[in-house]
Amino acid sequence: SPRIGRPKSDNPKDTRITIRLDKAECKILELYCEQEQVDKAKAIRTGIKKLEADLKKKAVSARLQTVALTTQHNAET
Repeated sequence: SPRIGRPKSDNPKDTRITIRLDKAECKILELYCEQEQVDKAKAIRTGIKKLEADLKKKAVSARLQTVALTTQHNAET
């Protein structure tokens, strides 16, 4: 017999976290959700993606700095 219900997700969201926010942080989250018409989970996932982008920028910046130092060192020797 065919299965009924929701299909399996390619990217299941099976990790649950609980956080505490102060009133100002909570208000910011609520206002963002209202403005963007998203739920809190979606807003938080969007924030996490922005953190990932920051990590990548810093990693690229660190690599560029290493390349510059190596190039400078090689030029001096």
